[in-house]
Amino acid sequence: MSQPYPSHPSVPTGKSWWGQLGPYQRLVFIVATLAWLFDCLDQQLFNLARSPAMNSLLGTNQTIKLFGSISTTAPTLATSIFILGWATGGMIFGSLGDRFGRAKMLSTCVLLYSIATGLSALSTSFLDFSVYRFVTGLGVGGVFGLAVALVADT
Repeated sequence: MSQPYPSHPSVPTGKSWWGQLGPYQRLVFIVATLAWLFDCLDQQLFNLARSPAMNSLLGTNQTIKLFGSISTTAPTLATSIFILGWATGGMIFGSLGDRFGRAKMLSTCVLLYSIATGLSALSTSFLDFSVYRFVTGLGVGGVFGLAVALVADT
């Protein structure tokens, strides 16, 4: 008589954890891992482009008077705005993932942070750069929660 379900994960089967996954589970794991990879890459791009971007966006004397110093205040504010979007995106897209499906929302979040990151490069002022960083944070926050939940569900 065959078992209707595979053996319990705590029972040693002689296979690695990867070998115990089915094809669909592997696909979901790879997609979620790639979403996280590009998510983290997106976050690190800002670290590389921070100084040139801030000098380009805040190069006027009027802006320097407003923020005080280009080297510390503006990049810190941009990072804070991104993190605020990250926290907000995790809550919003987590709820939307429960309602409309985690896979659909994960795809939406990847698309959202990809577009917003591209638009960040086209910014002409600190205000629109901050808006794009907030929207990027929304997508990043959504990916972090949704990818974990999607892998756990499969």
